[in-house]
Amino acid sequence: MEKTRSDEEVDLISELPEGVLHTILSFLPFKEIVQTSVLSTRWEEVWRTYPVFTIDESVFNNDLYEYLLDNCEGEENNGVDEEIRRKTMRLYQCLERLLRNRLSIEKFKTELSEFLDDPEFESFLHSCVCYAIGSNIKKMKLDFAYEGILYNLPPIVLCSKSIEVLKLRGCNVELPTESNVKLPSLRKLHLFGVDCKDHVISNLFSGFPLIEEMICSGCEGLGTVKLFGLYRLNKIKLIKNWDLKAVYIKNSNVSSLTVSGSTPFKIGVYHCMNLRKISLELASIKDDWLCKTISELPFLESLKLGFCHELKSIKISSSSLKKLKMTR
Repeated sequence: MEKTRSDEEVDLISELPEGVLHTILSFLPFKEIVQTSVLSTRWEEVWRTYPVFTIDESVFNNDLYEYLLDNCEGEENNGVDEEIRRKTMRLYQCLERLLRNRLSIEKFKTELSEFLDDPEFESFLHSCVCYAIGSNIKKMKLDFAYEGILYNLPPIVLCSKSIEVLKLRGCNVELPTESNVKLPSLRKLHLFGVDCKDHVISNLFSGFPLIEEMICSGCEGLGTVKLFGLYRLNKIKLIKNWDLKAVYIKNSNVSSLTVSGSTPFKIGVYHCMNLRKISLELASIKDDWLCKTISELPFLESLKLGFCHELKSIKISSSSLKKLKMTR
């Protein structure tokens, strides 16, 4: 039988290099990626070598998703609910098998509009996260809407030797049992709506010597931040963290510093000669602090100060400063 034109076009796509096919998969929802894997043995192999594993809302049909939402609100089960629950458990088991059948995995992502407060789901997700960590992944993103219930991050995540990028939203972070955070390869840390106690934060920030970028926004428990001796740290953003009281940075190569509080906070910057951009909002700083700090930053190009009400009479002398913005 002669191949049709459409068959030839499909074959042409299938013969593209594996890296190109992986790029094609990166634009698809997870459910469609899995569906693509059954098109041919070629696509099955591409799927098995695809280094990204994602759990998003596309894997749930409407009945399953609505059931899980109802269940987290504590509604009574009936016969229909029990059948849906059995389907849900089969889905979890299937997803876990898919994860364990990967030939390699470099990135693990979970993106859900809200965390489903369901014991089976939490157990399933814990298992997937721990397996991903054991597979020496380089990137992990756990993204949940953080207005509701938080996901309890498995402490093993904070002991990964391979993770280079860690992004968390809507998670509760606790220390590992040995009380030491060890992320020797971590370069980027993004925390959004994360809940962690002050002693966790101090331990956390001392556990990644190669960190280059740190963003914390809308987090609770972020009281005093001390960043000492992180020579590769280049970018710091601390935005609207509700419990922020003080920020101290010393002996760092940071070039961009952005800190905004919900209430006034103290700040100290020591021996950070490479700073080029500073943006502070609601900082508790005085005239002499500002004058002295600027004089110690020979490469400072941009300075933004918002609602720093303790400033009275400002004198700035800097040959490098190109942009100055103040909001009272």
